[in-house]
Amino acid sequence: SFGWCSAPYHLMSWALSCLQLRQFYENLELITDKKGKELLIDQLNLPYKKVRIELDDLDLGEIPVLWVMKKIYSYTLHEEPFLNVDGDVYVYAPFPKELLSGQLIAQNIEQDFDYYKELVGLINVSFPFVPKPIKEQIDKKKEIQASNAGILGGKNHAFFKDYFQVVEQFIAANQDQIRSLSPSQLVNFNAVVEQYIFHCLSADQGIEVNYLLDTVYDPSFFESFANFHHLPNDISFMHALGDYKKNGWVCDQLAHRLRLDYPEYFARVMDLFEKDGMESFEKTVPE
Repeated sequence: SFGWCSAPYHLMSWALSCLQLRQFYENLELITDKKGKELLIDQLNLPYKKVRIELDDLDLGEIPVLWVMKKIYSYTLHEEPFLNVDGDVYVYAPFPKELLSGQLIAQNIEQDFDYYKELVGLINVSFPFVPKPIKEQIDKKKEIQASNAGILGGKNHAFFKDYFQVVEQFIAANQDQIRSLSPSQLVNFNAVVEQYIFHCLSADQGIEVNYLLDTVYDPSFFESFANFHHLPNDISFMHALGDYKKNGWVCDQLAHRLRLDYPEYFARVMDLFEKDGMESFEKTVPE
């Protein structure tokens, strides 16, 4: 289910995200492993132009819950401008040209989220190795900012190789401390690894980041973010981030959107789970 109410919604989200991107962009690329290719391409037949099976058998440390390591590694596989779009992001208009011209691109700045404060504090006092870009941000005692990676990319592909190297060194040197985090802390630690380190490193290197949403958002912003009912006329971009995936209303709206706009793909998802002997997926939505 990968954070969604149940597994069918996870695949519905991938389908809607891909299909909406395909409305505006032909050159869609999927970087995945063999299982991802079998599911998204062979079974759901999503219209990616290119599929790269690059993520099998990677030795990125032995902490399975740090799923973000494979995602960050995939950023290093580009030698040209690119934009990664998460499978829970839905676009109903092309991205602005000025956004796509950036050296680095991200969704928006997040500021003073409690879990960043908690985990950055732990990093500062208990992690034996803190990379210079992180340490300098901590020592400045400024508001803790991170770059939301619902979309992430840019022209500066060399930056992403540096970024992955910093992340890899950080994880390798602090494995004992990372393993001691609670399950909920480990979930949020993925955001620290991806979004906080990205922000710290881009600031350290003096590289400007083009943001799709140009406001600095605090946690209250996300109380009204996943508004499927505003698509496609009132808003043209949506990211069902975090706990929105566990919201039954959001899941219902996702299913309705896919069924309305792409009924054949909705049917493919449902057929896939019926073949696996799964009963009506509506029963999995929390009341």
